[in-house]
Amino acid sequence: MVELLRAENLAVGYPMRTGFMEGLSGKEKGTLRALDGIDLSIGVGEIVALVGESGCGKTTTGKALLRLVDERYVRGSVRFDGVDVYGLSRSGLSGFRKTAQMIYQDPYQSLNPKDSVMEIVVEPLRVHGLSVGRDARSRAVSALEEAGLKPGGEYVDRYPHELSGGQRQRVAIASSLILEPRFIVADEPVSMLDLSVRAGIVRLLASLRDNRGLAFAFITHDLSLAWLLADRVVIMYLGKIVEEGPADEVISHPSHPYSIALVDVLPRIEPRAGRKRRLLSGEPPNPVCIPSGCRFKPRCRYATDLCSEKEPVLEAVDGAAPGHLAACHYRGSLPS
Repeated sequence: MVELLRAENLAVGYPMRTGFMEGLSGKEKGTLRALDGIDLSIGVGEIVALVGESGCGKTTTGKALLRLVDERYVRGSVRFDGVDVYGLSRSGLSGFRKTAQMIYQDPYQSLNPKDSVMEIVVEPLRVHGLSVGRDARSRAVSALEEAGLKPGGEYVDRYPHELSGGQRQRVAIASSLILEPRFIVADEPVSMLDLSVRAGIVRLLASLRDNRGLAFAFITHDLSLAWLLADRVVIMYLGKIVEEGPADEVISHPSHPYSIALVDVLPRIEPRAGRKRRLLSGEPPNPVCIPSGCRFKPRCRYATDLCSEKEPVLEAVDGAAPGHLAACHYRGSLPS
């Protein structure tokens, strides 16, 4: 697969201060390591799901890939089509914005209630100084229909309050599509929608991948949804990638204790007799004071002294499918 985007040692850290007086003095309490040095690649027409619990760094990763994080807090590199995103000039960044878009989680907050659907959909064209003119309506209708709102002419004159949650999200998707991007970060795009609506949005994203060759970074906390949609799954914990690989491989043969716990609580049609779910206990450590060694060890039932002494690196799992990596000293030898 042709590589479209690559992030290397990508990290985002925010300085923390203790209070008002310390802020005036510039004294810092520490650094909140929202993203702690990850390597990630996404190919042309590939859907990569970023999975993990709240606070693991999924959304920060998506924003950092699109250069939507304050550059003062970012280190590492992001290359899109071989070009350094964080080295782009203002005009170069404008060109990048046309090819890389974002779909936000909340369709009730991401749409301006004062604008009509047509104004919302064609706004990216105006922002980038592209001519809309007389064909603005036809372009909006075309984008809406590609996003699944048919016939599009029935929606262009409506306002967000006249739409359902699923329709609003499709309008947001249409607004992203009108620039004909090559890469989209979809930040939990179905988490606020009813189950009956989610399937339609997921099918839409899959069809955009198949028909347009669009690449996606699909952010979700729902591992079963990632399995359904994604080509590859990347599981994150406390700012790090702890496991990644082909979706079927990661679900069938999880090799990190955190991944095993996530897979273990997935609903099953025919649960094994006497099966006990290995639920995680406790909370993730403070990202300002990350423990030494393996950051998952406070919640890991398999932790040993080695886990406290040495941080595991992301490496290939022995005997697994190509591309299946895990950051665990005992990867591949844990009961799944």
